[in-house]
Amino acid sequence: MKNFVICLSLCVTLFPVTTLAIDLLANGRLSLRGFGTVGVSCYSSDTLDFLREERPDGPGKNRRCDHQIDSNVGLQVDANLTDSVQITGQATSYHRADDTYTPELTLANLRWVINDKLNLRLGRMQLPIYFSSEYRNVLYAQTWVRPPTEVYNLATAYSIDGLELNYNQMLSDWELRVSTGVAESRFDTTWSDAPHNTYEAKVHLGYLDLRLSKQSWQFKASLLGGKLSWHQPQVDYLLSLLNPQLASDLMMIDKRLIIASGGVRYENNDWLIQTEYLYRTIDSFYRDQHGIYLLTGHRFGKWMPYSIFSKRWSESQGKENHATLLDAALAQAIVNGTYDDHNSVALGLSRQLGEKAIIKYQANIVMPDSGFLQSTTIDTLRGFNSEVQSKILGLKEG
Repeated sequence: MKNFVICLSLCVTLFPVTTLAIDLLANGRLSLRGFGTVGVSCYSSDTLDFLREERPDGPGKNRRCDHQIDSNVGLQVDANLTDSVQITGQATSYHRADDTYTPELTLANLRWVINDKLNLRLGRMQLPIYFSSEYRNVLYAQTWVRPPTEVYNLATAYSIDGLELNYNQMLSDWELRVSTGVAESRFDTTWSDAPHNTYEAKVHLGYLDLRLSKQSWQFKASLLGGKLSWHQPQVDYLLSLLNPQLASDLMMIDKRLIIASGGVRYENNDWLIQTEYLYRTIDSFYRDQHGIYLLTGHRFGKWMPYSIFSKRWSESQGKENHATLLDAALAQAIVNGTYDDHNSVALGLSRQLGEKAIIKYQANIVMPDSGFLQSTTIDTLRGFNSEVQSKILGLKEG
């Protein structure tokens, strides 16, 4: 029998809050724009919390409603220093993993336009593996109240610091855009609601992103590879009690990370149909993850009802079997702790409020796989260390 819980979300987004044209370099080359979202989410579960990316907590068992998970405010500056040199800066304040709203510099890059086909970008950018990567913080520009967590929670790093080369080419009536780069990303994450349990994760990566578009159609494919590391004191202490080989297999130090994604988008004046698939594998105790969604929407003037069908599933790839007999139960428990298989259905409605605001309502029904609720991971881990808690990306047991 399937278990299900319901999440209701309402948000109002503004973009731009203000737009200023300032006479820079004698030709009005500077623009200042603000954006913000006020969101309220309620979740009916008495056993799970609903999470988005690396937010420390959310609605569910601990509190019925939450105003933090979908709310943010930001400011973006764009300047054309010359016809070929542009700079972009963006700061965003949102509920961070350390339970604060400290503004984060989410964009800070310089773009050099070499010619009409080639440009180079250096600095802080957004991880380019989703359709909405370039405006991931600007919820006004997105159809949904929040991106489907089944896919977007699998790559929680927003910003990367590095060098990117972009190439554009017309192929008959199709426009091809190729982006490739090398970068590093550092971001805070947490294994529990307590701010003192936050830790920094870092990844060194290279990526290739291909996009092909023509009129209403857009296709994309991305491949990312790198090394992922983090230091989490409670987990490291737990692993230090194991035999050296198993500890080496489980500790997150320079673990190979591969992400592959693809998507198709169709949009005209009336219809919006979009789907994205993402696969993530980490050479560690994390199960290999798959996520996919299908978004369908139709515009009726200023109104747009939409639906999202999402699915996440995982594979252990036998990772729990790489242990001695004495460690088998613990290895199984740790691998099971990354089990987050579930489906969800979302029904939403948005209405444009003039040119600067939009209001959205979305109801999600989340249906965890029976294996998720039957997992004994948390009790097993507490038998070794009472401070260790299981963090599930997207859903978390309270």
